[in-house]
Amino acid sequence: MPKSGPSDKLWNVRIEQYINGSFKFQRGQRPKPGSIWARVFNKIDKCPRHTNVSGKDLFGSLVKCNCGYHGQVKKQAFKPKSVVTDTDTGSTSTSLPVTTTPVTTGESDVVLAQSVTTKKTSAGNVELFSSASPQEVVPTATGLVKGSRQPTDYSLRLPKSWQEHLVVRFAAKEDARWIGKSLFSSKGVLSNDLPTWNFPPPAPKPTDLAKPNPAKYFLRRLFLWMPYRMWGVSLKCNSCKLHNLTSKGLYKTIRLVLDMTDYYYLVTEYLQCTQCNASYRGYDKLVMEQLPYALRCQFPAVLTYKFACDMTVVSLMRSRTLGNSPTALQNNLEEMHSEAWLKKSIRYLNDCKRYQKGAARLAGMQNIVFDEPPPFRNPPTAKWFLTAHVKFLFEQLDTMKASLTSVYGSVLKIDSSKKIVKKLQGKHAGTANWATSVGNEKGEVVLTVLTTSESKSTLQPMADGLMGRYAAASESPPILLYTDRDCCNRQGPSKYQDLFCQWPDLIVRLDIWHFMRRLAAGCTTESHPLYGPFMTSLSKCIFEWDANDMALLFDAKRKEIHRSIGRMPTDVAVRKAIGKKELSRHCRRQTRGLDATITGIEALLHSFHPATDYLGVPIFKQEMFDIWNEQKRHVSCIQDPPNISLYTFTGRIEKGGVALPVYRCSRGSTSLESFHLHLNRFIPGSSANPNNFQAYLMEGITRWNADRMVAGIDLEQKPTLRLYDVQLQSVGNNLFQTMLGKTILPAHRMPGVYTQELIGMEYLCAQSNISMPTVDLSGGNDEGFASDLDEMQEDSPLEINLDYVDLPGEVESKFEEILSEESVDATGLPGWNKVDSLAKALVDLQGAAVGQSDVQRIQSLWNNVEDFDKRPIQFEQRFQKKTTGRFHRVRQPDKTHTGSDSAARAFVTGAEPGFGPTQCRLMEAIFTRLCDQTPNPAKASTDQRFASRWKIAVLKYNQLRQSLDNSILPGLTGIQLLPVNETSVTKWYKEKVRKQTQTTLLHGISEVETAMATTALPSYQTLPKAPPARQHEEMEQSDPADTVGGATWAKKKSDTPSTSVTITRIVIGNSVTSAIVF
Repeated sequence: MPKSGPSDKLWNVRIEQYINGSFKFQRGQRPKPGSIWARVFNKIDKCPRHTNVSGKDLFGSLVKCNCGYHGQVKKQAFKPKSVVTDTDTGSTSTSLPVTTTPVTTGESDVVLAQSVTTKKTSAGNVELFSSASPQEVVPTATGLVKGSRQPTDYSLRLPKSWQEHLVVRFAAKEDARWIGKSLFSSKGVLSNDLPTWNFPPPAPKPTDLAKPNPAKYFLRRLFLWMPYRMWGVSLKCNSCKLHNLTSKGLYKTIRLVLDMTDYYYLVTEYLQCTQCNASYRGYDKLVMEQLPYALRCQFPAVLTYKFACDMTVVSLMRSRTLGNSPTALQNNLEEMHSEAWLKKSIRYLNDCKRYQKGAARLAGMQNIVFDEPPPFRNPPTAKWFLTAHVKFLFEQLDTMKASLTSVYGSVLKIDSSKKIVKKLQGKHAGTANWATSVGNEKGEVVLTVLTTSESKSTLQPMADGLMGRYAAASESPPILLYTDRDCCNRQGPSKYQDLFCQWPDLIVRLDIWHFMRRLAAGCTTESHPLYGPFMTSLSKCIFEWDANDMALLFDAKRKEIHRSIGRMPTDVAVRKAIGKKELSRHCRRQTRGLDATITGIEALLHSFHPATDYLGVPIFKQEMFDIWNEQKRHVSCIQDPPNISLYTFTGRIEKGGVALPVYRCSRGSTSLESFHLHLNRFIPGSSANPNNFQAYLMEGITRWNADRMVAGIDLEQKPTLRLYDVQLQSVGNNLFQTMLGKTILPAHRMPGVYTQELIGMEYLCAQSNISMPTVDLSGGNDEGFASDLDEMQEDSPLEINLDYVDLPGEVESKFEEILSEESVDATGLPGWNKVDSLAKALVDLQGAAVGQSDVQRIQSLWNNVEDFDKRPIQFEQRFQKKTTGRFHRVRQPDKTHTGSDSAARAFVTGAEPGFGPTQCRLMEAIFTRLCDQTPNPAKASTDQRFASRWKIAVLKYNQLRQSLDNSILPGLTGIQLLPVNETSVTKWYKEKVRKQTQTTLLHGISEVETAMATTALPSYQTLPKAPPARQHEEMEQSDPADTVGGATWAKKKSDTPSTSVTITRIVIGNSVTSAIVF
């Protein structure tokens, strides 16, 4: 007889004995490798419950079974049949091995690999039966099986209102099941010791045998907010003010909260006063205000009437940067939600595909019908995001007002702008003409108001408020005020002296930039070739520099150039290498005085008066001297007040081995002009209604001042935390100081009490006798923004050309000068004739091959150039430090080095960055000769169109690079010819021609030398080590007392926790710790 293996009945008995440990396989007794029974025993061997004899881990917890056999053997009746014959239909069925995977998935759940029997009917259809026990064999509609024993439906434990919300409104039956199982011990009875965040069970594994249920892949987490039940917080009734609140049960509504990639549920408790019967929800404002900040900050959402939004989503709209708008946030969230939904759908459908393959292979089943994933839920519109953000801001409006009215300064600046008022829409559109701001010497904004005009009567309430603020805080009045107009009055005090009449010692000065712009109005056009030199000379007529600072910068620059080229540069080269930014950053200056300024400007005007460009267009208009005669009386208004320090020392940087000081200047109102550019960007889009306008304005100014305040303090360690929430910083500082004896935020100071000054839109409404629109914090319809594309731009301040600065003649060179017969370039560096000879030899090369004689000649010329011309070119960083956008995201940003993504993209595409001819002197000499050879456009061949001279020069340059690559010159010399493009060559040539034109036109015009101060400038100020102490009354933060555990519980046995409180003393070493046990 042929040999036959053990029967199914014997294998089932062995499984039961093997699990109990009473059976061990001997040699030759294990099932055939690869068979169904072998896979079953391998699964049992890998189960952690089988390998752990005690059934418990190191912490005493029960080890869970993942094979499905442990704990189920006694409950299952193993009665498989190898062959079952149906006498009625004449069909046969084949038995599969038993798998006792527990069924907990609900009505549509099935088990693919129980002891199942397939039966082929006469119609040719395949039906699948479960043979775990005879009474459980029930065919299902889909051809799969379902046991007659139904799993427990934990959703029935939920309150009826919760079931309606989850099952009917949200169509989340599976969510109702896991919430009922996790949160409720029985029907309507909450479990004890519940956490605030409750997470659903993980999605099914790919190895699960049950039919995939789409709802299990889209489960949502739940946030439970019950301060009374969970923490025992004592809460007072807001109506009667006498009695405590007690629990009234669970609030019937489940809120759906929008998160970054999905939604989550928010539930709370119902609280009731037993005396006046007033009812409150756990997250009502009246309840939240009674919670200490440590508990209140755990609440994660911003609630409106219809929707709810997580705080992380709202925080994305806080930064007042360009392009940060509700529409941008909506687009980003919609993309992230879409990606998360599709990934879950792919996971579910892939498991369906795997299940279908298994059913076809094991049971011969085909065309199994699967449920579709839950529909995608679109995020709210941009208008709603704006509503949520404005609601959050108006809840903090009092704190922002107090912070703004707690800013002071000794040097004030006042300026107005029209750009931002154009964005005001609604019924207030067209009512505001100016946005007037007052700033201080640190760049902070003291106040910003919207006004109908700049008249004295219009600005008087603002001035009264500022003077009252200083008086209430016992602050010293400011000593200096910069303005762009109304600096003086021939008949008496100026406009601002009348406005701030309580400050009789206030000095009013005209901003020098605006004074120069008034004279610039006499020029024919800013595009005139001599406009830049004229403005540079005008600046020299007004200012004189500190000689010590200039000498130190001159020495540092000389040593820096020496390190770069390997030899001492000439004084001319050093002077031309110093730029305007370095001068303003490392050197102090002051005005030259009334007489010297008038004399210098008059001489300058007479010197430039006959000057013209190549076309004969004069630099000045005919009314230039009339303008000067009118503005001459304001020269005294631009002079620096005596003995007033306008510079603050902010640190030092090293350049050329010399430590150079870094200064910050408080002269003029240019910093306020820069703020108005940012102020215009605080309001995204092109329009906003009054409420949104006010909210964005207050938030932007508050955050602006917070950044300026931190920058104005010389902290020992740079702060690592970036925070703007005043209450959060205050509570954190107090707790760190109390518990750890240190301050976590040394730059933070509590603001003073709000001084009731009108700010922004409030000032405009008071002038127009229009009430400020109220904000519906419960969520209403807002106009929002019309567009995010038309970004308003403001003209940038005039840049004065100081690229070439004449340093004082008294500064004598201490180093050896270069020989006069050695030629220098435009920057004063020697050896230009040698570089030009090498460039000529390279340009003269013909063809793609380089002869031996040419190689020897070029090698000799290369050896003859200066050493600093032979040094390899140092490349600046031209890559994006962080690539953004849909097609520029890296897969592992944390593991990617800075710039590696740009390098990889350049490698894959074979792209090269385009450089300019100024990268090295040899490239500049080559292009000078190539451009001279092609003065006009020409044809590359007879059958082609005309090409520009720049394109022809680039083509010849590329041919030269090819010729060098095909020769041995790269190995004999260090010649580097970088790739260029037509745009970079065009820009280089235009800049070169512009400088040549200026040099030619300036012949015959007397040059104004840079003046050095003959007397010492006032000593500079230093940054304080801590925020200055203020005498104003500090704002009180409403942080209620911590009443955790102080709630009074009802006397019902079914209600939660006992109110008894035990204080246990725990002795650890020499210290005693008290633990509160409820």
